[in-house]
Amino acid sequence: MRKSSGSTFASGSASLTRRIRQRKQPVQGRSQATVQAILDATLQVLMKQGLARFNTASVAERAGVSVGTLYQYFPDKASLVTAVAVRSLMLMRATIEEAALQVAALPRRDGLPWLVERLVAFKRDNLASIRALRETMASPERIALIRDVMDRSASLFAPFTAGPLENQVLMSAVEGAIDHAIDHQPQLLADARFVTALQRLAQTFAK
Repeated sequence: MRKSSGSTFASGSASLTRRIRQRKQPVQGRSQATVQAILDATLQVLMKQGLARFNTASVAERAGVSVGTLYQYFPDKASLVTAVAVRSLMLMRATIEEAALQVAALPRRDGLPWLVERLVAFKRDNLASIRALRETMASPERIALIRDVMDRSASLFAPFTAGPLENQVLMSAVEGAIDHAIDHQPQLLADARFVTALQRLAQTFAK
């Protein structure tokens, strides 16, 4: 997965810290680096061992920190899993936000396909980690938190669509198609015809 700079997670997650149950927010550069190492290790352990065998000792060992250091930032493995899932979604949001800035001066009908292309590209480039995180999404609290971050990402499409309803339908359709591809036909994420079909769909919702 594309690595976070530290500031991406820290700045974007300040209001989410309590809901993630992160014990403290890293401020110093060294602390931010430690948190990023812990989150990177969390994702790596999930990808290698799955949620059933996931434990904080494995994460600490892979991150090169003590279990005590890990617990300074995260009280348990549930908060770790939630934090790494939110980080993934925030990186996706940052990708879409960057794309939106790149096409801000274009006609909306021309800009919207670029946002769709970047969304598909993010999912394709991070396919393994997205699959590993899928099984962590079961708890109601985590679902609600992730939905909150997803809604923030969807709002980036809003200036390019005809209205709130159109934006909601578009995002449901695009995310649904991508999720189905991830689960059943991941090769479609690299198929230009799949991307083009989603882009044409998106243009029907443009202002």
